[in-house]
Formats: sequence, C-alpha cells, structure tokens
Amino acid sequence: MRFRFLLLPAVLAFTVSIFTNPAFAETIVDFDVVVDTTWTKEMSPIIVKGSTRNDKIRRVTSGAVLTIEPGVEVQFDSGMSLHITSQCLRGYGGEACYRGGDGEIRMPKLIARGTSTQPIIFTSKNKAPGAGDWGSVIIDARGSEIKWAEFRYGGMRSKRAFVEVNNSLFENNLIENGGEAIALFVSSQKIERNVIRRNGGDGIFCSHQCEVKDNFISENFGDAIELDTLIETKITGNFIYKNSGNGITNEGILSVPVTAEGNFFRENAGGIYFHRSSLGCEFLRNNFLQNSNFAIKSDINNRVGKIYSAEGNWFGIDVGAQNLIGQFFVSVDYDVSKFAAEGNDFSIAGASKAARIYREYLAENNLENAFFEAKPSRKNFIGNENLPGSLLRYSVTLGNRTTKARSGVELAVSMPTDQNLLLCSAQAATPNFNYSLQNACTTTLSSEISFENNRLVWRPNSIAALEEQTLFFVMMIKPTAKTTASLPRLDFNGKPFSYQIGSNIQLEEAGGDAVLRNSNSEVQKIQEVQVVQSEKVEVQPASVSTVPADDGSLATGVVSRQIVNGILNYVLTTADGMSYTLYNSLKWREIDNFTKSENKDRPIAVYGDFYINRYGVTTGIKFTRFEVR
Repeated sequence: MRFRFLLLPAVLAFTVSIFTNPAFAETIVDFDVVVDTTWTKEMSPIIVKGSTRNDKIRRVTSGAVLTIEPGVEVQFDSGMSLHITSQCLRGYGGEACYRGGDGEIRMPKLIARGTSTQPIIFTSKNKAPGAGDWGSVIIDARGSEIKWAEFRYGGMRSKRAFVEVNNSLFENNLIENGGEAIALFVSSQKIERNVIRRNGGDGIFCSHQCEVKDNFISENFGDAIELDTLIETKITGNFIYKNSGNGITNEGILSVPVTAEGNFFRENAGGIYFHRSSLGCEFLRNNFLQNSNFAIKSDINNRVGKIYSAEGNWFGIDVGAQNLIGQFFVSVDYDVSKFAAEGNDFSIAGASKAARIYREYLAENNLENAFFEAKPSRKNFIGNENLPGSLLRYSVTLGNRTTKARSGVELAVSMPTDQNLLLCSAQAATPNFNYSLQNACTTTLSSEISFENNRLVWRPNSIAALEEQTLFFVMMIKPTAKTTASLPRLDFNGKPFSYQIGSNIQLEEAGGDAVLRNSNSEVQKIQEVQVVQSEKVEVQPASVSTVPADDGSLATGVVSRQIVNGILNYVLTTADGMSYTLYNSLKWREIDNFTKSENKDRPIAVYGDFYINRYGVTTGIKFTRFEVR
C-alpha cells in the first residue's frame, strides 16, 4: 500500500495508490505540513521528498502540530531537511505561525514521543546509507517534544548542524553517523540523557545558554561540547569518550560562569580547554583519563593573582595533576591541589538511552566486574625448561582494567622446590634482559618487592586506571631436577589462583574469584581456580517445610559468600541452622552489594519460591526480593 500526502497552504489533498503486497506500504510527504497531522506506524516509512528539483526543505508551518507516533521511520531523500520553526515571535517568518479568530497566535510544533522499545527513526532513504546523505532537522518551536528518537546519516556538509533544537524538550535521543556538520546545535536548551556519537563534526554546540547532563558523547570527529554562551552554563554527569577534539572547548573570551562537574573525560584529544576562563568557572570532581594532550588548559590568564577553581578532580594517577605536557597536564592558572587520589565514582544511572549505552560500554571493556587482568608468561633465557641448570625468565603483568587507580595490591610468588630465584625486578625489562645487580633479589630489593618465607612478594604502591605493571624474575632449574620445571604458585591479594602460561586471568581486586579468559575472549568460570581450603564450605541440603511465614517471606537469616566447587554462592543461614542457596540471575548484583555493605551482618527476609531438586529436597530459594530486618 502506498500513500501520498499533498499538504498545501490552503487545502489538504489526499490520494492513495494501493498495491497488492502490503509490505510495500509507504507515505510520501512532498509538500509542507500546514494542518495538524499525525504520522502513525501503519503509515511508515514516511518518505520526505522535494516537490521540485531545488526544493530541499519540508516545513511544518501555519501553526500546525506534527505528531509522530512510536515506531515510525522517517526516511529523507538526498539533501532533504525538515524544519519546525516559530520565528514569527522574533519579528520575521510570520507565515510559520497562525493567528486565530480569537487573536491568539498559534505556533507550529513537533511532538515526537517514541519509547525505549519503539523509537522514532529519522534516517536516509538510501539502501546503503552514509554520513551526510540528507540535511537536517531544525526544531525552533516552543513546546516541542522529542523523546526516544534516533537521527542517522544526516548532517550534510552545507548545513550548520544535523539537529538543531531551541526551547524544546530533548531527551533520550540518539544522533549518530552524521556528516561534517555539528551533530547537535542548541540554544536556551537542556540536553539530558542523550547519546551523540560517531559524527563527522562537533558533538554539541551550545549557544546562548544550555544545561548538558547525563549524556554519552563519544567518537565524534570534532570537540564533544563547544560553548559560545552568554548565561551561566552547567555540564554535569556526562561520559565524554574518544572524541578527536577536546571534551569541552571555548575558543572565545568567556565572561560568564561555566560549571563542569562530575564528568568523565576519557581518551579525547584534550579534556577541558578554555581560551580564557571566567573567574566564576568551576571544574569540580571530574575524572580525566588518558586524554592525549592535556586535562585542563587555558591560554590566557590576565587576572594577576587570580586562580581558577578546579578541585576534587582525578587525573588517572594518585599524585595529582602534572604541569608537563601530556595527558596529566593542567595549566598553572587552575588550582588542582585538592585532587581525588583514586577516582570519583561515576555512572549514568537509570533506564535512559545514555545509561543503556554506558552499560554496554562497560560490558564490552570488561569494566563492570573485572578489576585486574593477570598475564603470566615463561620464556627460556638460557637452556630450556627440561634441562637442569637452565635459566627461565618469568613475568606476571597486572593490568588494572577499571577506570580508577588502585592501591594496596599484592602479588605473591611461591618458589617451586625444583628451582632457585636469581633475579627480580618490577621495572620493564629491556629486550636483552639487561638487569643490573641492583635487581638481584638476594642483595637489594626495591621498596615494592620483598623476599620472605620462600616467597617473592610484590606490593605496587598504586596501579593507575587502565595501566599495566609487570613483575619479572629469573629462576634457575636445580641440577637435581628430574622433570619439566614446575610453575610457581601465584597469590593475588592473599588468595591463590591457578593459571596456564599465556592465558589471561581476570581477578577481583579484593582477592575474589578469578576467571580464565580463553583465546576467543570467552569467559570460562573458575573450575581451574584453587580456593583457600578454609573458605571451602559444603552447604548441606535443607529438607524443610515450604510454607511461607505470615508476612509472605520464605526464610529469615544471615547471608554469607561461600565458594562451593569453585563457584561463588550466596547462602542464607537461618537461626535454626538451615542453609539455602539464593538464586536470581537478574538480581545477583543486589545481593552481592548487600554482602559488601555495612549492613551485611544484619538478617534479611527473603521472598520468592523454594528451589526443590529432582529428589524432592529443598536446596535453595529463587528470590524475587529481600528486606533487611
């Protein structure tokens, strides 16, 4: 089925052409929208076309309201744009608005309310779409709403911006794969919980005044956020990642305050760059990690004796910012003496578009549950692992895979009985393994390394976020050795773990379970992990009545973390000594967080269903919720 709308200034013409295959249903829009109109999912896709060769803009005008329902896909012909503007309020463009008989001015609006499961799509009509295929969507109309919409492949080079928004609600939207234009141009506007990524220009350009909050802004070719503001502006809680330009930029002479607080700047060309800051600008409690050129920088400070405030920030290290050009560089104009040693807590919470993409980013980079990654290796230095008297070079690399610096880490190496320790170092070895006598474990050890009770103990002062440090040591196979050299035992934060040479092992910072990662980057749960004997707890099956208590709870008791056959379990023990394993794959993090909280020793009441095995024995509880008593 194919529909064609002719939305004329004076009349609405409507023609329908019907095909036998309903899969070919589409709606053609090739004239302006001049009366209240609704685009429904049944009409989708909506094809925005020009009526003549040089006609490249479809407008919502004459005070009309265009409503787009969830799930609608709007496709644009090459170069086409959609404008909803009410500039008549500024003294020109009077045809956009309509004055009714009562004298009231009626302004055009766009009401595009998608949902998280049925977003509204604005995209290219081309079968093989590319960045800049079509023009722009301009929403300069008070009272417009754009929620859960996705804008793709627009922003052609001749346009100022892919999407322009002014005085409207704009949240939970996605702008990606745009051309060389600015991805989002805003004025007098709040931008919240959106995703703006992989566009060919700047991410957001803020004019006049704006509030930018809880957005995911990544991989744009220009700056993430550029400011040209006349009123105080706030930029808070954004994840600003891998943009080719700076995280926040102002290249003019800024005379109004800007607050940048609680943002995360990671792997951009630079963090925050202001040509000259206003004295009222504050950069507080942000995280700066691996930005190529600088963290905070300005070119001019002509206020003698005045210092700009930049407190509580973290720079990927635990010693504060450095005034050397590089990722930790901060201009001397800024007071960063009060800094966060191990990073500020950061998350984009909730069910927003930005929160969903941020969680995907954490999962893809193993940042949700893998604190460290260990890489043990062994190479023949002189001889080989089967020849007595040979020298073997070992290395264990600890990679901090979180987004915070970590201190208090300990790696212990228990020496095998068939080998002797000769040399060790926590520094990177040169290709020819040129250790000096300063690294001889039997003579001089650095403050980070000690040798005690036949164990080499390495305690790095700190490992920065997403950084690796390596312990090297050389062992000599004893002349009396009869078989292939044994592997040393490795303990991380007081807990041993098994390993295979060349494998990557993910380790919890607090010495929790290890995970062996195979060559396909698939995670295998820890059947290989050796657990300290005292922590092995055999949970006896409970055989009890499955009658809930008066309040509906199944059992009340204290929860403990117990490892059974190498698997971490959460076990509820009641006052009468019965034990239940708690199950819920969707809520395991809630119970895990509880066992690490200050309330962990308080009893909880558990609600849900009993888990009964095939022998009719109650062994656990599939819980839906729990309450602290």
